[in-house]
Amino acid sequence: MPNSNSRGRIYDLHIHLDTHSPVRFSPSDYYVTLLELGIATAGFVMHDATPACEPLEGIAAYFGIERTIPRTGARHMKADYSLAHATCGHDLADLVGNMVRERIDILAHPFAPGVLCSDWDYLLDMMSEHTIAIEYNASYGGPAWLYEQAESQGVQITFGSDAHSPDQLSIDIPPFITPLSELPFVARRV
Repeated sequence: MPNSNSRGRIYDLHIHLDTHSPVRFSPSDYYVTLLELGIATAGFVMHDATPACEPLEGIAAYFGIERTIPRTGARHMKADYSLAHATCGHDLADLVGNMVRERIDILAHPFAPGVLCSDWDYLLDMMSEHTIAIEYNASYGGPAWLYEQAESQGVQITFGSDAHSPDQLSIDIPPFITPLSELPFVARRV
């Protein structure tokens, strides 16, 4: 049943305000759809910039940044949390050090086309040790065995639709998602 995340309230931590076109959205552009889907917490992100905070009545809003790794030059921006994704052809196991240095909270869409990982055990061990969550991305999914392994190694699993417009929001949330209240950046904000 898609709308029944029994381990915590329904959330989506990967909603884009910037898109791959000149179109930009604000949190209020997503508001009605979020309410209709029953999403109680929304995480709005922009690529390499922090979105402007905008309160939404009845929805807890977090504002994050999605970064590409590897990247040159460190830019530290104030955000509630950060996502990172690998560029095509890079090995996630080789990039985990970058994620630690950048203080990344969530590895986004690990199964996007062109993303590689030569050593899932090592990657998940490092993510567990440094409290970096792995995202179950509604756009790209991923094999159940990996999320089972992540959970058994103590890696938190977040949900993100990777929506670039309100009609792309999703609540097809698998049962193994970590409750929002257990994510470290949520505890830091309170």
